[in-house]
Amino acid sequence: MASPRDARCLGPGSLGSERVSGERSGLDGCCTACQRADTVGPGEAWQRTGLRQHQAQQSESVFWFLSWRHRTVRIRCAKLSVPRKTKKRSSPRIAVQLTSECKTQYFALDMSPKTLPLTDALASYLVDVTVREAPILRALRETTQSLPGAGMQIGPEQGQFMRLLVQLIGAKRALEVGVYTGYSSTCVALELPSDGLLVACDVNPETSAIAQCHWKVAGVSDRVRLELGPAEHTLTQLLNHGQSGTFDFAFIDADKESYDTYYEICLQLIRVGGLIAIDNALWGGRVADAKCMDADTLAIRHLNAKVAEDKRVSSSLVPIGDGLLLVRKNVG
Repeated sequence: MASPRDARCLGPGSLGSERVSGERSGLDGCCTACQRADTVGPGEAWQRTGLRQHQAQQSESVFWFLSWRHRTVRIRCAKLSVPRKTKKRSSPRIAVQLTSECKTQYFALDMSPKTLPLTDALASYLVDVTVREAPILRALRETTQSLPGAGMQIGPEQGQFMRLLVQLIGAKRALEVGVYTGYSSTCVALELPSDGLLVACDVNPETSAIAQCHWKVAGVSDRVRLELGPAEHTLTQLLNHGQSGTFDFAFIDADKESYDTYYEICLQLIRVGGLIAIDNALWGGRVADAKCMDADTLAIRHLNAKVAEDKRVSSSLVPIGDGLLLVRKNVG
């Protein structure tokens, strides 16, 4: 949902029967009240598109609530009011009048209850502008692009997101189920302390060898332990050796039919407050296609629904990459 910071100032003008007044300044068409309140960026022409105004009322408090299309929008401003008559259009945009001291300005807020579709241009912007990818990670990504199954590698924006997650929870010990060529494991290992540990499980020695080479170049090979063999066996062995509740983070990205098994074992291995990240939770959109009834799709659907109702955890399915299901362990 857009905030006043994302708004575009209309400046002097009119909307319906309401007049808009305000002092102009040199900031790309924005008023001095906007600059003082630090609520807008560069201005742009506003098209008169809006939503049906079902109910509006003014509030003197910091937060102002507007009900439209059976949804409630909360906008943080000093004092807000809305014109009583706003022409109904199809575009999801609503006109809001901001009163700041003696000046009144209109803003057009882009409103959307859905995640923004990621076009090729927007995806490129996301990576080019916001991703700080280490040279070793870029080299690994480029190496993997020419290999069979290159689509299994996560994107750089997801890798950066996972690095941030590891930082946020202060992870020291981590698990990975499904290594492939090692992009995700390198991302995680780079954020572990020098005495940290990442137990990486995979069954393919050839792609794992590529991962090992890049772990060494990245300077993290001393904190990654590769376990070649069925992940269920490796994880069960960790449990049998008394390591329940000793890990902080787990990333699951392997055979989909075993997702539920990996989830249950990892849930035992991570500590309370620890985090499990499960990849491919949207599965290319197939989870929402009733005609898709293959075993992998059914397994992912089952786990998504199970986690949503699991009282042991808190969760959120983040639409990044192919869908990343984040699960926080709440109880021991």
